[in-house]
Amino acid sequence: MEQRPEAAQRVAEIAHHWLEALPAGDATKAAEWARRAGDAAMAQLAWENAVRLYARALLAAPDMPDVDRASVLTNKGIAQLRQMDIVGGEETLRQAAAAARKSGDVTMIAEVALAMETVSSSDWATLGKSLSDEALPTLEDGPLRSRLLAQRAAELSFHEGPDLDVVSAEALAIADRTQDPRALRAALRARQLALAGPEGVHERVGLGDRMLTIGVTDADPEAMMWGRLWRFDAFCQLGRMDDAERELALIRQTVAKVRTKIACWHYLRSEIAIEHVRGRFARARELASAAIDLVKDNGGPVVLAISVSTSALVAGMTGDEEPIIAEYEDYLCHPPEMISAMIGAWHAQCGRIEAARRCFVPAQVHEPIGGMRRLSVLCALVVLAEQFRDRETAAVAYRRLLPFEDLIQCGGAGVVTIEGAVAGSLGLAAAVCDRLDDAVRHLRRAIDINDRVGLPPCVATATFDLARVLARRDRPGDAAESVALAQSARAMAEQMGMRRLAAAAESLTGSRVLSPREGEIARLVAQGLTNRQIAATLHISVRTVETHVQNILSKLGATGRAEIRSKMPGSTL
Repeated sequence: MEQRPEAAQRVAEIAHHWLEALPAGDATKAAEWARRAGDAAMAQLAWENAVRLYARALLAAPDMPDVDRASVLTNKGIAQLRQMDIVGGEETLRQAAAAARKSGDVTMIAEVALAMETVSSSDWATLGKSLSDEALPTLEDGPLRSRLLAQRAAELSFHEGPDLDVVSAEALAIADRTQDPRALRAALRARQLALAGPEGVHERVGLGDRMLTIGVTDADPEAMMWGRLWRFDAFCQLGRMDDAERELALIRQTVAKVRTKIACWHYLRSEIAIEHVRGRFARARELASAAIDLVKDNGGPVVLAISVSTSALVAGMTGDEEPIIAEYEDYLCHPPEMISAMIGAWHAQCGRIEAARRCFVPAQVHEPIGGMRRLSVLCALVVLAEQFRDRETAAVAYRRLLPFEDLIQCGGAGVVTIEGAVAGSLGLAAAVCDRLDDAVRHLRRAIDINDRVGLPPCVATATFDLARVLARRDRPGDAAESVALAQSARAMAEQMGMRRLAAAAESLTGSRVLSPREGEIARLVAQGLTNRQIAATLHISVRTVETHVQNILSKLGATGRAEIRSKMPGSTL
């Protein structure tokens, strides 16, 4: 059968016959055909079948040469990763690394090092780096060297290594020169990670365009997926939320063609971020639960920690965080270092002060922070600095964030949550440092940006923060405006189900709070409607509107409708 012309189309059948002939049959033949059948299953995206066939190849020939064993183990590990068995895949790749080192084959060592190219792992970076260090010195200037340099850059990106820019640029230069498809994809990814900081956001759009073009040209759905994900991440950070949401629909189409669990997870984390920041909390919670279910069995600690923390952040917006704390207390009370500041800020916002204190490491503000995490970490440190009255941390974070005031707080590579305009964090940091005029200016800017790009929860939060700062500054007119803003924040929070924010806003306004109906009419006045127009809109009498307007004027300390407009700016309502 294996001599026939159609043998290449019948590898699985031939492998079955050779494997069933064991132990009496030819073990070398059985292993060879099982491996070829595994390769065919990989090409068909049949990951589970591929894992089974590679495992049988290894069992059939336990004495196969080390370089061949390393190759089969590497393919098996990749197939496991593709079906989201990150824990099992890592262990298989460790076995592959041992076999490759034993063989002394530099090319095989390099291939093992590259096997985790696009998967977040707990400790693979350490082993991958050591394998790369062994292979790079003897590799010629070609595609394999480009891919290894790209992998090195990806590892450096998590800690903002000093050679990151140089290494990623060299990887891309070699890939451009050789035009090797795999090297180009790896090098573009490395460059995207090297530019994952906020200063690289515009260039990342271009890198996404380039990867998308490669995917379309080569009919490669995975390249198309990454290109669109990079564009999505950059659009979010630039505040181009409508573009990001349109990109999301296209990502979903490509993910369906890629057919891997990790691709599904990337789509889910992107959709969660959009639903959350648009104020569609019920849908965000539903998706966050689905993301945890997808990875909780064998997705590995890093991906699970990200999924759990995302779910907690979403639940915290509506005060529904207790169930997830109860289920994942270890993750949320002892988070990995890379997300500890963000989890600490979440604890502080939920009123869990001691848990927040455990996560707060002020020294982080002075350290290099990986570009993809920089805005998120610095903004989280501002929240913690406010909670614990740490002026130094707030001042340093302010200086580091200031160049990016008009950007949106989110990761630069792999958006999982979107927290509104950086200007809002600048406002809080300035307030901690008793620079109240600067705080007011930044917070007004944050309200404007958040409203313009369509982030309702962030508008409500920044409006409340401005109310707090104005109440503290207490210049003429500040107290009345503070009350009006707090009422506006309360109305928005109640509409979206942000119970904790609504309660905080109500406590700030005290006895001068507007009733829900008064708040509704005040917002219509701020939009310029006449009493008659308001009556028609709300289906009440003009006299009733007049009575409400008089009460509003009294509570706000305003002398006329124009003052209501100035105290309740229509752009935030």
